[in-house]
Amino acid sequence: MTFKKEKGLVSIIIPTYNRKKDLDRCLRSVFKQSYKNKEVIVVDDCSSDDTNDYIRRRYLQVKIFVNKKNRGPNYCRNFGTVKSKGEYVLILDSDVELVNKNQIRNMVNIINSDKKIGSLGGCFLPSDKKIRACNLKGPCFIDLEDKHLLKIKGFLLKECDWIGSNNLFMKKELIYKLKGFDESTIGGETEFEVGMNLKQQGFLNLFGKEIAVKHIHSSLERDNIGIESKIAKRYVRETWTTRNRIKYLIKNASVIDKKTKKKIITLNFVRVPKQLISILAFIKQQFLGLKTKDSQTIPSLKTKWKLLFLEILQFFLYVGLMFDSYIWNLIHYKQTIKSKEINFLDKKR
Repeated sequence: MTFKKEKGLVSIIIPTYNRKKDLDRCLRSVFKQSYKNKEVIVVDDCSSDDTNDYIRRRYLQVKIFVNKKNRGPNYCRNFGTVKSKGEYVLILDSDVELVNKNQIRNMVNIINSDKKIGSLGGCFLPSDKKIRACNLKGPCFIDLEDKHLLKIKGFLLKECDWIGSNNLFMKKELIYKLKGFDESTIGGETEFEVGMNLKQQGFLNLFGKEIAVKHIHSSLERDNIGIESKIAKRYVRETWTTRNRIKYLIKNASVIDKKTKKKIITLNFVRVPKQLISILAFIKQQFLGLKTKDSQTIPSLKTKWKLLFLEILQFFLYVGLMFDSYIWNLIHYKQTIKSKEINFLDKKR
Protein backbone atom coordinates (compact mmCIF):
# COMPACT_ATOMS: atom_id res chain seq x y z
CA MET A 1 0.00 0.00 0.00
CA THR A 2 1.42 3.37 -1.02
CA PHE A 3 1.38 6.39 1.27
CA LYS A 4 2.52 10.00 1.31
CA LYS A 5 5.90 10.66 2.88
CA GLU A 6 7.60 14.05 2.88
CA LYS A 7 11.19 13.61 4.04
CA GLY A 8 11.84 15.05 7.48
CA LEU A 9 8.20 16.00 8.08
CA VAL A 10 6.71 14.96 11.44
CA SER A 11 2.96 14.38 11.45
CA ILE A 12 1.54 14.91 14.93
CA ILE A 13 -1.76 13.05 15.36
CA ILE A 14 -3.99 13.82 18.34
CA PRO A 15 -7.26 11.90 18.87
CA THR A 16 -9.60 13.77 21.21
CA TYR A 17 -13.01 13.48 22.80
CA ASN A 18 -14.59 16.25 24.90
CA ARG A 19 -11.25 17.64 26.10
CA LYS A 20 -11.15 21.18 24.77
CA LYS A 21 -9.07 22.65 27.62
CA ASP A 22 -6.60 19.76 27.69
CA LEU A 23 -6.26 19.81 23.91
CA ASP A 24 -5.63 23.57 23.95
CA ARG A 25 -2.76 23.12 26.43
CA CYS A 26 -1.38 20.21 24.38
CA LEU A 27 -1.43 22.21 21.14
CA ARG A 28 0.22 25.22 22.75
CA SER A 29 3.12 22.99 23.82
CA VAL A 30 3.32 21.42 20.35
CA PHE A 31 3.68 24.80 18.63
CA LYS A 32 6.45 25.81 21.03
CA GLN A 33 8.63 22.97 19.71
CA SER A 34 11.94 23.95 18.13
CA TYR A 35 11.40 21.42 15.31
CA LYS A 36 9.49 23.39 12.68
CA ASN A 37 9.00 20.81 9.92
CA LYS A 38 5.73 19.42 11.25
CA GLU A 39 2.01 19.19 10.62
CA VAL A 40 -0.67 18.80 13.28
CA ILE A 41 -3.75 16.62 12.76
CA VAL A 42 -6.57 16.49 15.31
CA VAL A 43 -9.18 13.74 14.97
CA ASP A 44 -12.27 14.62 17.00
CA ASP A 45 -14.13 11.43 17.92
CA CYS A 46 -17.59 13.04 17.77
CA SER A 47 -17.19 15.30 20.81
CA SER A 48 -20.38 16.74 22.31
CA ASP A 49 -18.67 19.96 23.42
CA ASP A 50 -17.41 22.74 21.10
CA THR A 51 -13.91 21.25 20.61
CA ASN A 52 -14.23 21.35 16.83
CA ASP A 53 -15.28 25.01 16.53
CA TYR A 54 -12.80 26.14 19.19
CA ILE A 55 -9.79 24.50 17.50
CA ARG A 56 -10.80 25.80 14.05
CA ARG A 57 -11.00 29.36 15.39
CA ARG A 58 -7.88 29.33 17.53
CA TYR A 59 -5.47 27.13 15.51
CA LEU A 60 -5.81 27.84 11.80
CA GLN A 61 -2.74 25.71 11.04
CA VAL A 62 -4.28 22.56 12.55
CA LYS A 63 -5.98 20.07 10.25
CA ILE A 64 -9.06 18.86 12.10
CA PHE A 65 -11.29 15.93 11.15
CA VAL A 66 -14.53 15.09 12.96
CA ASN A 67 -15.99 11.59 13.12
CA LYS A 68 -19.75 11.42 12.50
CA LYS A 69 -20.01 8.89 15.32
CA ASN A 70 -17.75 7.68 18.12
CA ARG A 71 -15.21 5.29 16.55
CA GLY A 72 -12.62 4.84 19.30
CA PRO A 73 -8.99 5.96 19.69
CA ASN A 74 -7.42 3.38 17.36
CA TYR A 75 -9.70 4.40 14.49
CA CYS A 76 -8.63 8.02 15.07
CA ARG A 77 -4.95 7.05 15.07
CA ASN A 78 -5.34 5.11 11.83
CA PHE A 79 -7.39 7.85 10.17
CA GLY A 80 -4.83 10.49 11.15
CA THR A 81 -1.99 8.32 9.86
CA VAL A 82 -3.65 7.90 6.46
CA LYS A 83 -4.33 11.64 6.19
CA SER A 84 -0.77 12.52 7.22
CA LYS A 85 2.06 13.47 4.86
CA GLY A 86 5.04 12.99 7.16
CA GLU A 87 7.96 10.60 7.14
CA TYR A 88 7.43 10.27 10.89
CA VAL A 89 4.30 10.02 13.03
CA LEU A 90 4.00 11.29 16.60
CA ILE A 91 0.79 10.11 18.27
CA LEU A 92 -0.23 12.06 21.36
CA ASP A 93 -3.13 11.93 23.79
CA SER A 94 -4.94 15.24 24.07
CA ASP A 95 -4.18 15.43 27.81
CA VAL A 96 -0.38 15.58 27.54
CA GLU A 97 2.05 18.48 27.48
CA LEU A 98 5.41 18.57 25.71
CA VAL A 99 7.67 20.13 28.35
CA ASN A 100 10.99 19.84 26.50
CA LYS A 101 10.98 22.29 23.57
CA ASN A 102 13.45 20.02 21.73
CA GLN A 103 11.47 16.79 22.24
CA ILE A 104 10.50 16.25 18.60
CA ARG A 105 13.98 17.21 17.36
CA ASN A 106 15.47 14.70 19.82
CA MET A 107 13.10 11.98 18.62
CA VAL A 108 14.00 12.52 14.97
CA ASN A 109 17.73 12.41 15.73
CA ILE A 110 17.43 9.26 17.85
CA ILE A 111 15.24 7.25 15.48
CA ASN A 112 17.54 8.04 12.53
CA SER A 113 20.61 6.84 14.43
CA ASP A 114 19.72 3.13 14.27
CA LYS A 115 17.42 1.21 11.91
CA LYS A 116 16.53 -1.15 14.75
CA ILE A 117 14.70 1.54 16.71
CA GLY A 118 10.98 0.92 16.23
CA SER A 119 9.31 3.38 18.58
CA LEU A 120 10.14 6.14 21.06
CA GLY A 121 8.26 7.85 23.87
CA GLY A 122 7.66 7.86 27.59
CA CYS A 123 5.78 10.05 30.01
CA PHE A 124 5.72 11.26 33.59
CA LEU A 125 2.90 12.21 35.94
CA PRO A 126 2.78 15.61 37.65
CA SER A 127 2.66 13.81 41.02
CA ASP A 128 5.89 11.79 40.91
CA LYS A 129 8.01 12.97 37.91
CA LYS A 130 9.26 9.41 37.24
CA ILE A 131 9.80 8.76 33.53
CA ARG A 132 7.78 5.67 32.64
CA ALA A 133 6.77 3.36 29.82
CA CYS A 134 5.10 -0.06 29.55
CA ASN A 135 6.23 -3.59 30.38
CA LEU A 136 4.17 -6.76 30.64
CA LYS A 137 4.71 -6.81 34.41
CA GLY A 138 3.58 -3.19 34.77
CA PRO A 139 5.05 0.30 34.38
CA CYS A 140 8.84 0.50 34.01
CA PHE A 141 10.88 3.51 35.07
CA ILE A 142 14.15 5.21 34.19
CA ASP A 143 16.83 4.83 36.85
CA LEU A 144 20.06 6.69 36.12
CA GLU A 145 21.95 4.02 38.09
CA ASP A 146 20.60 1.28 35.81
CA LYS A 147 23.43 -0.57 34.05
CA HIS A 148 21.16 -1.46 31.12
CA LEU A 149 20.58 2.09 29.90
CA LEU A 150 21.51 2.81 26.29
CA LYS A 151 23.32 5.98 25.27
CA ILE A 152 22.19 7.13 21.84
CA LYS A 153 23.04 10.56 20.40
CA GLY A 154 23.98 11.64 23.91
CA PHE A 155 20.61 10.62 25.41
CA LEU A 156 20.12 7.95 28.08
CA LEU A 157 17.34 5.60 26.99
CA LYS A 158 15.80 2.43 28.34
CA GLU A 159 14.19 -0.46 26.48
CA CYS A 160 10.61 -1.45 27.28
CA ASP A 161 7.99 -3.85 25.92
CA TRP A 162 5.91 -1.11 24.29
CA ILE A 163 5.36 2.63 24.24
CA GLY A 164 2.05 4.09 25.41
CA SER A 165 -0.07 5.93 22.87
CA ASN A 166 0.04 9.10 24.97
CA ASN A 167 3.43 9.78 23.33
CA LEU A 168 4.32 7.35 20.54
CA PHE A 169 6.87 8.26 17.86
CA MET A 170 7.46 5.97 14.85
CA LYS A 171 8.45 6.04 11.21
CA LYS A 172 5.22 5.93 9.22
CA GLU A 173 6.44 3.06 7.08
CA LEU A 174 6.50 0.83 10.18
CA ILE A 175 2.88 1.65 11.05
CA TYR A 176 1.94 0.63 7.50
CA LYS A 177 4.01 -2.52 7.77
CA LEU A 178 2.03 -3.48 10.90
CA LYS A 179 -1.29 -2.65 9.16
CA GLY A 180 -2.13 0.06 11.67
CA PHE A 181 -3.79 -0.13 15.07
CA ASP A 182 -6.37 -2.88 15.63
CA GLU A 183 -9.73 -1.09 15.81
CA SER A 184 -11.48 -4.09 17.35
CA THR A 185 -9.29 -3.63 20.44
CA ILE A 186 -10.91 -1.42 23.06
CA GLY A 187 -10.28 -0.56 26.70
CA GLY A 188 -6.83 -0.84 28.28
CA GLU A 189 -3.60 -1.04 26.28
CA THR A 190 -5.05 -0.42 22.81
CA GLU A 191 -1.52 0.24 21.50
CA PHE A 192 -0.14 -2.93 23.12
CA GLU A 193 -0.12 -5.03 19.93
CA VAL A 194 1.86 -2.53 17.84
CA GLY A 195 4.69 -2.30 20.37
CA MET A 196 4.82 -6.04 21.03
CA ASN A 197 4.90 -6.84 17.32
CA LEU A 198 7.76 -4.39 16.83
CA LYS A 199 9.68 -6.16 19.57
CA GLN A 200 8.92 -9.60 18.10
CA GLN A 201 10.38 -8.38 14.79
CA GLY A 202 13.62 -7.31 16.45
CA PHE A 203 12.94 -3.59 16.83
CA LEU A 204 13.65 -1.61 20.00
CA ASN A 205 11.02 0.35 21.92
CA LEU A 206 12.84 3.07 23.88
CA PHE A 207 11.92 5.81 26.33
CA GLY A 208 13.86 8.53 28.11
CA LYS A 209 13.74 11.85 29.94
CA GLU A 210 14.48 14.11 26.97
CA ILE A 211 11.64 12.64 24.88
CA ALA A 212 8.97 12.21 27.59
CA VAL A 213 5.74 14.18 27.93
CA LYS A 214 3.83 15.26 31.02
CA HIS A 215 0.64 13.18 31.25
CA ILE A 216 -1.79 15.47 33.02
CA HIS A 217 -4.59 12.97 33.59
CA SER A 218 -3.35 9.39 33.99
CA SER A 219 -5.90 6.57 34.26
CA LEU A 220 -5.20 6.48 38.00
CA GLU A 221 -5.40 10.23 38.63
CA ARG A 222 -8.17 11.29 36.28
CA ASP A 223 -10.96 11.31 38.85
CA ASN A 224 -11.08 12.37 42.46
CA ILE A 225 -13.05 9.36 43.68
CA GLY A 226 -13.25 7.10 46.71
CA ILE A 227 -11.38 3.85 47.18
CA GLU A 228 -14.39 1.67 46.32
CA SER A 229 -14.87 3.50 43.02
CA LYS A 230 -11.16 3.25 42.29
CA ILE A 231 -11.29 -0.53 42.75
CA ALA A 232 -14.28 -0.75 40.40
CA LYS A 233 -12.57 1.48 37.84
CA ARG A 234 -9.33 -0.50 38.09
CA TYR A 235 -11.26 -3.75 37.60
CA VAL A 236 -12.91 -2.47 34.42
CA ARG A 237 -9.55 -1.28 33.07
CA GLU A 238 -7.74 -4.50 33.94
CA THR A 239 -10.58 -6.60 32.51
CA TRP A 240 -10.00 -5.08 29.08
CA THR A 241 -6.23 -5.15 29.50
CA THR A 242 -6.29 -8.90 30.24
CA ARG A 243 -8.74 -9.61 27.43
CA ASN A 244 -6.55 -7.69 24.98
CA ARG A 245 -3.41 -9.58 26.00
CA ILE A 246 -5.05 -12.98 25.47
CA LYS A 247 -6.47 -11.69 22.19
CA TYR A 248 -2.95 -10.70 21.15
CA LEU A 249 -1.74 -14.26 21.86
CA ILE A 250 -4.50 -15.78 19.74
CA LYS A 251 -4.12 -13.33 16.87
CA ASN A 252 -0.30 -13.47 16.68
CA ALA A 253 0.38 -17.01 17.92
CA SER A 254 2.46 -17.92 14.87
CA VAL A 255 4.98 -15.07 15.35
CA ILE A 256 5.27 -14.75 19.14
CA ASP A 257 8.26 -16.48 20.73
CA LYS A 258 7.63 -19.09 23.44
CA LYS A 259 9.14 -16.94 26.19
CA THR A 260 6.70 -14.09 25.55
CA LYS A 261 3.73 -16.48 25.35
CA LYS A 262 4.66 -18.03 28.68
CA LYS A 263 5.18 -14.62 30.26
CA ILE A 264 1.76 -13.29 29.22
CA ILE A 265 -0.09 -16.43 30.34
CA THR A 266 1.78 -16.57 33.67
CA LEU A 267 1.07 -12.92 34.45
CA ASN A 268 -2.66 -13.54 34.04
CA PHE A 269 -2.56 -16.14 36.82
CA VAL A 270 0.04 -14.64 39.17
CA ARG A 271 -2.11 -11.71 40.35
CA VAL A 272 -4.45 -14.14 42.21
CA PRO A 273 -1.81 -15.61 44.56
CA LYS A 274 -0.21 -12.16 44.90
CA GLN A 275 -3.50 -10.71 46.11
CA LEU A 276 -3.90 -13.64 48.54
CA ILE A 277 -0.46 -12.87 49.97
CA SER A 278 -1.51 -9.22 50.26
CA ILE A 279 -4.56 -10.26 52.32
CA LEU A 280 -2.47 -12.40 54.67
CA ALA A 281 0.07 -9.59 55.10
CA PHE A 282 -2.73 -7.15 55.91
CA ILE A 283 -4.19 -9.49 58.54
CA LYS A 284 -0.78 -9.96 60.17
CA GLN A 285 -0.10 -6.24 60.25
CA GLN A 286 -3.50 -4.87 61.24
CA PHE A 287 -4.97 -7.65 63.38
CA LEU A 288 -1.94 -9.51 64.76
CA GLY A 289 0.14 -6.44 65.55
CA LEU A 290 3.00 -7.08 63.10
CA LYS A 291 4.71 -3.75 62.42
CA THR A 292 6.26 -2.76 59.10
CA LYS A 293 8.53 0.08 58.02
CA ASP A 294 5.49 1.75 56.44
CA SER A 295 3.39 1.62 59.61
CA GLN A 296 2.17 5.10 60.53
CA THR A 297 -1.19 5.90 62.09
CA ILE A 298 -3.24 3.01 63.49
CA PRO A 299 -6.70 2.84 61.85
CA SER A 300 -9.85 2.17 63.86
CA LEU A 301 -11.22 -1.38 64.06
CA LYS A 302 -14.09 -0.40 61.76
CA THR A 303 -11.64 0.93 59.17
CA LYS A 304 -9.52 -2.23 59.44
CA TRP A 305 -12.51 -4.45 58.67
CA LYS A 306 -13.50 -2.23 55.76
CA LEU A 307 -10.00 -2.37 54.28
CA LEU A 308 -9.86 -6.14 54.76
CA PHE A 309 -13.19 -6.49 52.97
CA LEU A 310 -11.83 -4.47 50.04
CA GLU A 311 -8.69 -6.63 49.89
CA ILE A 312 -10.83 -9.79 49.81
CA LEU A 313 -13.11 -8.21 47.21
CA GLN A 314 -10.11 -7.55 44.96
CA PHE A 315 -9.06 -11.19 45.33
CA PHE A 316 -12.41 -12.47 44.03
CA LEU A 317 -12.44 -9.81 41.32
CA TYR A 318 -9.07 -11.05 40.07
CA VAL A 319 -10.32 -14.65 40.08
CA GLY A 320 -13.33 -13.56 38.04
CA LEU A 321 -11.14 -11.49 35.75
CA MET A 322 -8.92 -14.47 34.97
CA PHE A 323 -11.87 -16.62 33.87
CA ASP A 324 -13.56 -13.70 32.11
CA SER A 325 -10.55 -13.05 29.85
CA TYR A 326 -10.54 -16.61 28.50
CA ILE A 327 -14.32 -16.92 28.14
CA TRP A 328 -14.54 -13.53 26.38
CA ASN A 329 -11.81 -14.52 23.91
CA LEU A 330 -13.49 -17.86 23.28
CA ILE A 331 -16.72 -16.05 22.37
CA HIS A 332 -14.85 -13.57 20.14
CA TYR A 333 -12.42 -16.11 18.66
CA LYS A 334 -13.73 -15.86 15.07
CA GLN A 335 -13.62 -12.06 15.16
CA THR A 336 -10.02 -12.15 16.42
CA ILE A 337 -8.90 -14.56 13.69
CA LYS A 338 -10.65 -12.42 11.08
CA SER A 339 -8.83 -9.30 12.31
CA LYS A 340 -5.49 -10.92 11.36
CA GLU A 341 -6.25 -10.29 7.69
CA ILE A 342 -7.48 -6.71 8.07
CA ASN A 343 -5.34 -3.77 7.07
CA PHE A 344 -6.79 -1.06 9.30
CA LEU A 345 -5.24 1.67 7.14
CA ASP A 346 -7.31 0.69 4.08
CA LYS A 347 -10.54 2.47 3.13
CA LYS A 348 -9.69 5.65 5.05
CA ARG A 349 -8.75 7.80 2.08
